[in-house]
Amino acid sequence: MGATTHNFKKGDFVEGDDNRFFFILTDRITGDYYDWAGVTKAWFTIKRNYSDDDTEAVFQVNTVDDATQIKTDHPTADEGNIWFWIKAAECKTWAAFGAMYYDVQVLKDGLVNTLVEGTIPFGHESTKASA
Repeated sequence: MGATTHNFKKGDFVEGDDNRFFFILTDRITGDYYDWAGVTKAWFTIKRNYSDDDTEAVFQVNTVDDATQIKTDHPTADEGNIWFWIKAAECKTWAAFGAMYYDVQVLKDGLVNTLVEGTIPFGHESTKASA
């Protein structure tokens, strides 16, 4: 299964805000919702440069270690849904990075596959409120 590309536009997400991502993934050939059965781990990664190593990622969560920030069963597991949450404190300075690269990968039936990838710019926030 090849990756779907989705590029976000400037203003979709703002640094210093709680940012939530929600994808409804479908099989590119059949059009059916992505089947999460057999997935043992899913990752959401954001990098400044496409070629950066995972250890250099600006942000990375996975379903094993970060269950409150990444879910594959919200609202239900049978509709191809995957949801990510970047907390406000984690992205306070991201607008300075310009467009960054992200992907969603899964470990399913022993194979790693990229499901969606693209670019994501974060806009500057005007109000610097924290509570």
